[in-house]
This record gives sequence, structure tokens and C-alpha cells, in this order.
Amino acid sequence: MLKAVGFDLDDTLYSRLAIYERTYQQMEDNIVATGIPFNQFEPIFEKYSQLEFQKFNRGEKTREQYSIDRVVETYSELGFEIQPEDGAYFNDVYHSEQANITLRPGVEECLSFLKSKQVIPFVLTNGSSEGQWKKAERLQLTECFSPEHIFVSGDLNCAKPDVEIFQYISQQLNVNLSEMAYIGDNYTMDVIGAQNAGVTPVWLQLKPTQEKIDTTTVTIISEFYDWLQANC
Repeated sequence: MLKAVGFDLDDTLYSRLAIYERTYQQMEDNIVATGIPFNQFEPIFEKYSQLEFQKFNRGEKTREQYSIDRVVETYSELGFEIQPEDGAYFNDVYHSEQANITLRPGVEECLSFLKSKQVIPFVLTNGSSEGQWKKAERLQLTECFSPEHIFVSGDLNCAKPDVEIFQYISQQLNVNLSEMAYIGDNYTMDVIGAQNAGVTPVWLQLKPTQEKIDTTTVTIISEFYDWLQANC
């Protein structure tokens, strides 16, 4: 029986992808017109976001450096040279767009159900403390989750997919890892990370894949609600 259920933040509790798409369009209109569709830009940007975040997490780069370099490296792979100030422009637009984020449909229903079953909901997110808590504030997450149950890697000495971060949460919640479930959109960070820690993973699959995935998979939050009803 589950005693705690965790949610990733970016692209799980809200749609970050839509914000990135609007940001990319601003880059196309105002900085460099690549003519490349967003669906080709996005996976490359995601790759460099993860690589540069790991450097930030190891203390090799500042938050500003990694956030700019991920943009510059993405455009470089696409064959376009942009300047650091262009990367900063991308991030400025992105942060401006974040002011309008809202919870995905179905999230509040999931949380109400968990409360009715006395299951602890928590948030686990990778990112800088300042950036992730700003998003939490805009989404009013402290009205949905206890503040002490919102875990940001930037506040800790570990990050997903490390087993240690799930172990830390298990200790803080006083719940066994086997009694926890975790939903996220990133297969490596969220699904494999949870699985390696002994936590039940649920993959929020936002993009189609040809690979055969051996884990519980949902495509919208309402499907996760159905899964919760069957497993709590």
C-alpha cells in the first residue's frame, strides 16, 4: 500500500514545454531566424540543459553560466553561432513567460484523492533553489503541499537520478522506499532514478517513442488519477 506519492515539477505539475516553445518563437523573431521547427530544437535543448545542469550541480558553473551555455550549445549544434547575451535573452523571455504557469488539469483532483486516503503528497524537482521556489510560489504549491514536503535539489547535496535523494525523502517522510511512488516526464531522471531507489515509478510520457518501455506509463494526469485509485 502506498504511503507517499511524489510529483516532478517541470513538465509534470505544469507544462514547461509550452513556455519553451513561446520562448523559442521570440528567439526566431528577434535574435536569429533559424527556420528550424521547435520539435527539432527541443530535444537538443533538453540534452544540453541536462548536461549543463550536471556541471552546475557539481559546482563547475554558476546558475547563470549553465543557463546561458545550454542555449549557446544548442544553437551551435544546430549550426548557428549566438552570443552569450543572446542566451541571456532566451532566459529572460523564459522567466517572463513563467509568470503565467498553472497546474496541469487533473493535478488538484489527484491531490484531493491522496488526502482522502491519507497518502502524503510531495514534490521532488531538480534545479536551483531560487528558480524552483519561484515556480512553486507562482503555482501556489504550498497550498497543495506542505512546504517541508517540497524537495529541491538545489537545497540538497544530491539530485535526480541519484538514489540518495530518494533515500533522503524516505527518511524525511518516515516512509519506506517501497511504499512510495513517483511520477515524472523525464525517463532517465524520474523513472530510472525512482526505480533504482526501489520507488514505484510512473512515466508521464509527453512525446511518442518507438521503444518498448517496461514501466507504468500515462500520457495525461487524469490517467494517473485512475492509477492512483487502483493503487492507493
